Amino acid sequence: FTAEQHRVLTEYAEQIGPTPAARLVAKAWLDPEFKKLALADAVAASKAVGVDWLDPTGFGTPSDFTAFKILEDTPTVHHVIVCALCSCYPRPILGNSPEWYRTP
Repeated sequence: FTAEQHRVLTEYAEQIGPTPAARLVAKAWLDPEFKKLALADAVAASKAVGVDWLDPTGFGTPSDFTAFKILEDTPTVHHVIVCALCSCYPRPILGNSPEWYRTP
């Protein structure tokens, strides 16, 4: 792990945020074919909006969470996500968790 890799990882960790998720959702709302892709293969859909789950930092550091799924709410089915902020938290797409969520 070189000093340059440390710098890149630190910059990546400081700049991630919810923007990729917003781009993914907006594209799915506007593009029916992309919505089908997102529901069938969330990793491919995230790559289409610029998030590579297997190499998010650009130098071979895999994401903590690669089994990414997108579920669609319907009038009769609503999904609830409960997260303990362990290593599976999807930082590449959601960014770092908000401070209020981590602080009791």
